[in-house]
Formats: sequence, structure tokens, C-alpha cells
Amino acid sequence: MDENRSVGLVKNIAGKIEEGVGEVTGDPRMQVEGKLTQGIGKVQSAIGSAIDQLSGTSIGDRAASLAKQATEAGEKAITVVQDAAQKIGAQASDVGGRLSGGARSFTQSLGQAVEEQPLTSVLIAAALGYAIARLLHAER
Repeated sequence: MDENRSVGLVKNIAGKIEEGVGEVTGDPRMQVEGKLTQGIGKVQSAIGSAIDQLSGTSIGDRAASLAKQATEAGEKAITVVQDAAQKIGAQASDVGGRLSGGARSFTQSLGQAVEEQPLTSVLIAAALGYAIARLLHAER
């Protein structure tokens, strides 16, 4: 058995573990890195399989088989990267939605507070303006 097969298998397993840890901890970067490590492992394992299959065949047959297997390995790698990109896109969309909802809630709460206590709101705004002016003039 070619060394690339066993090394590829180990990388694939390591990538699965890394992706799982990323899912448990909620770390999308670690999830993507795990997917990419899996893809690298699959490609390396495919190369090892190709080398094993090609021992004892003619050069033309070897070249044709290698070309086919390289194409298949490249397609697998593309699929892994696309899956990771889709997962990141979905997570980014979810985070954006939560941020938007939080900002909307804050804006509504602030508007309600201003309507219920306009004098207090004006005094707070004036105090903040005064503090900002003092900070800006203190730098000069």
C-alpha cells in the first residue's frame, strides 16, 4: 500500500475531528479548515490509490488512469470547498440577521424612551454633547 493512502486517510480523519470540534465550539473557521483538511486527505488518498493501481501496467495506461483519477480528485476537492463556502455564507447570513434584529430592537427601545421621557432624553443628549466637546478641546 502506498504511503499517500495512509497519510491521506489520517488527514481525512483529522479534518473530520477538526470540523466536529468547530461545530461543537461554534467556530466557523475551524469547521472550514477541517473541511479543507478532509479534502486534502481525500486527494492524497486518491493519489496513493492511483499509484497502487498503476504498479505493473503500461505507461500509456498509467497516464490515462492518473489523468482520470486526478480529475476525480479535483472534483472532490471542489465539492468540499463549495460546501464549506456555502456553510460560511449561511452562517454569515444568520449573524447578519441577528445583528439587524438587535439594532432594530435597540432603535425601537430608544425611540420609546425618547417619547416617554423627552426632557430626560434632551438632558442626556446635551450632557453627551458637552462631554464630547470637552474631549475634543482637551486634545488641543
